Amino acid sequence: MLTVSDAVGAIPGVGSARAGHLARLGIITVDDLLRLLPRRYEDRRAVTPIAALVAGVAASFEARVLSAGPGVTPRRRLRIFRAVFADDSGTVAALWFRFRAAHLQSQLRAGVRVLVHGTVTVAARQREILQPELELLGKDGERCTPAVRPVYPATEGLPQATLRAIILRALEAALPGLEDPLPPAVRARHGLPALGESLAALHHPVIDRSAAVPDPGNSTWRQRLAFDELFRLQLQLAVRRQRRESARPRKVRPDAEQLLNRLGESLPFALTAAQTRVCREILADMAAPRPMQRLLQGDVGSGKTLVAALAILAAVAGGGQAALLVPTELLAEQHYLTFGRLAGALGVEPELLTAGVSRARRARALAGLADGRVPLVIGTHALLESSVRFSRLALAVVDEQHRFGVRQRLVLREKGEDPDLLVMTATPIPRSLALTLYGDLDLSTIDELPPGRRSVSTLVVGQSGRRAAWELLRDEVAQGRRAYVVCPLIEEDGEEDPTAAVRAAERLRAHFPQFVVGLVHGRMPIDERSRAMERFRTGEAPLLVATTVVEVGLDVPEATVILVERAERFGLSQLHQLRGRVGRGSLAAHCLLLTGPRPSPEAIARLGVLARTSDGFEVAEADLEIRGPGHLAGTRQAGLAGLRLADLVRDRGLLAAARGEARRIIAADPLLEFPEHRALRVLAGAAAFEDGAAGGAG
Repeated sequence: MLTVSDAVGAIPGVGSARAGHLARLGIITVDDLLRLLPRRYEDRRAVTPIAALVAGVAASFEARVLSAGPGVTPRRRLRIFRAVFADDSGTVAALWFRFRAAHLQSQLRAGVRVLVHGTVTVAARQREILQPELELLGKDGERCTPAVRPVYPATEGLPQATLRAIILRALEAALPGLEDPLPPAVRARHGLPALGESLAALHHPVIDRSAAVPDPGNSTWRQRLAFDELFRLQLQLAVRRQRRESARPRKVRPDAEQLLNRLGESLPFALTAAQTRVCREILADMAAPRPMQRLLQGDVGSGKTLVAALAILAAVAGGGQAALLVPTELLAEQHYLTFGRLAGALGVEPELLTAGVSRARRARALAGLADGRVPLVIGTHALLESSVRFSRLALAVVDEQHRFGVRQRLVLREKGEDPDLLVMTATPIPRSLALTLYGDLDLSTIDELPPGRRSVSTLVVGQSGRRAAWELLRDEVAQGRRAYVVCPLIEEDGEEDPTAAVRAAERLRAHFPQFVVGLVHGRMPIDERSRAMERFRTGEAPLLVATTVVEVGLDVPEATVILVERAERFGLSQLHQLRGRVGRGSLAAHCLLLTGPRPSPEAIARLGVLARTSDGFEVAEADLEIRGPGHLAGTRQAGLAGLRLADLVRDRGLLAAARGEARRIIAADPLLEFPEHRALRVLAGAAAFEDGAAGGAG
């Protein structure tokens, strides 16, 4: 008996060659094959007389075979198989160029009645049908296969007829022993059909003659299979969450109110209500018996760094160490400066650990972490090296979390004994994506900007507007303010590209000789980059040309203009992050999105989202709809690329239902040991129950 976990090679008639063709569609197992969504259904219910066939239009007709046999074309001496069909209205010939002559000869005997489907062409004033599909009719003219047929994604080497036949054989062999993993009560609550019924209907829909052909993408059968995908993910997240909450008891942290007061007294301004609320959530988590695993998100400039500072203060006050992991050296340097300014008030002196620090400084940092003298380290991937050891790591903070993979976060957490984990992002994550990727984490959102922050005026500018854009740069800088020019490339590659950062800096220096123009990119030595940033901050070099290394971490209140070259090359969320480099003070700020010479209408519409709204959550939702979940928030590495049928935009309701059901089931049966949950344990996968599986979401 065939099972859904078998490789497709186990299906009769699928050899290594066909298995390779299926693999190009991402189909490895029988389950993959049965969950292949048709692109559409082809309606073959209507039968057209031969005389009414129209060239270029696919149609079906019933006919009898007049003659059939192999032959050759007179011009190219190409071997063919030719048949002539007839009905009461006329005749038409059919040709096959790649064929099994014996198979066609046995099917197409004179007098046999067939159903033919294909497209008529006209050659040498004769109508012909090339490579049509055939179906032998019964004695009474009855069809043996459905009149509405699925059309699947195409791949070379697998004609539609062959793919349909393979799927039919797989259904016939696998459905009798198929176990539905969803409990009947779950299906009933959400109106979902049984798995076997859904698979059979998806591939062979039975439709009344008068009914419209359905869209497979909007069918209840697709909804059932999409629910399975979302439910599997939510089940895995619920298992991870349960395992985390059952961890051994932890030390109680210092008094939350005392810590909040201490942070507040060290600042020249008051925390916002949203910051205070999120601080309380984090401190409560850190005082709980289980290790904290929390996702902190907030729009650009909402004050996440101060919240992280409080969490770090709590960890250090409790006798532990904290590590702050960031994706770039520039961001690490900026955080190091920020925490250095807070060090006196908070009593937490930071250490910097990146690939660019000197050997002596690195050795000092490693020794201080190992013996506990260094309470806080800020670093890049250098923190993940095996030589980095902590005396008592109590808190791991990951900034710009979507830049890191699951394993990288797990490596950092394993350097301590069940440390608390705080992951942060300034790229707001749509709720549907957050629930899917980070369903095992508690979610905190700073949904309020500090008072006095002004929205940034955003304009989409064509090439004809470049001169006016540069005039705005000149006017702002002339008033003692700062301006960024961000380019997608560092230097020219092949043909001249004026948007390359190096070339752009040269052009601006020539155009604005009265101003010092700085340059920052990721290939610069760390000391040179730091000097360039400091000159920009102080106003010595008020114009800064940069690549996206300035996307996060820079806080220069005097910066009032950012011009992004070739803005259509960036994603919406990345552009929103770049826009956040300006408007960080009380001055009016501008973001100019300069497009290339011929931007597509789609690119203009996409950039228009940023011109319409400054709300990062709206931008993130739009980005999700435009680009899909696979390109956002590091989701490729998190497994969302495996969602074949579920759509996080369209299936928000299914996602919420799947999340609720998964949590309810795991609360009642944490290890899925009940007999009725046996199939669910298989669905979740053994890895969900192994040690280390609770290391955080993707």
